[in-house]
Amino acid sequence: MNIYAYSMANGLISFDWTGSYYTKDKVPDIPVNNPDLHFILICIENCFGSFTVSATTNGTHSKGSPHAEGKGVDITIPGGKSGDINGAMCCAFQCGMVYVQDEYNYPSSQSSGPHIHMQTRPEKGGTTVTGSKPKPKGCRCYLKLECCGGSE
Repeated sequence: MNIYAYSMANGLISFDWTGSYYTKDKVPDIPVNNPDLHFILICIENCFGSFTVSATTNGTHSKGSPHAEGKGVDITIPGGKSGDINGAMCCAFQCGMVYVQDEYNYPSSQSSGPHIHMQTRPEKGGTTVTGSKPKPKGCRCYLKLECCGGSE
C-alpha cells in the first residue's frame, strides 16, 4: 500500500495538508498565511475531481501579485486543453474564487504554460469573474459537500 499515493509517491516534495490534491514538484505548498485558499482547493477537488497545482507563490511572481500574496494559484486539469475547463472554472467560482482565467485558451502575457489561473481577490482594477474573457457556461452545483455558494 502506497501511503503517499495522493502525492504521486513523493510525500517530501509534493504534498498538501490533507492529501486532497496533487502539487507539482518544486511548487511551494499553499501559503500558511491563506488557509482559505487550501480549503477552496479542497472544495474544487470535491466538486470537479483531480487536478494538479502547478503554481502558488513560486518566488517568480512580482511583488503585489496574487501569487506573491498567497492569493493566487494555477492548476492543470486531466486532458489539458481538451479537458473540462468549463467545469473546473464553474467549480472554482462555486467554491469561492473571485477571479478565474482560462490560460489554456487565453494565456496571459506572463503565462508559463497552459493552465487555469484562480485567485481569491479581484484582478487589477477590481475585475472579477473572468474579466473580458468568456465566462463559463451552464454552471451547476454538483458538489458532494456543502461548500458551494450556489449555481448559475
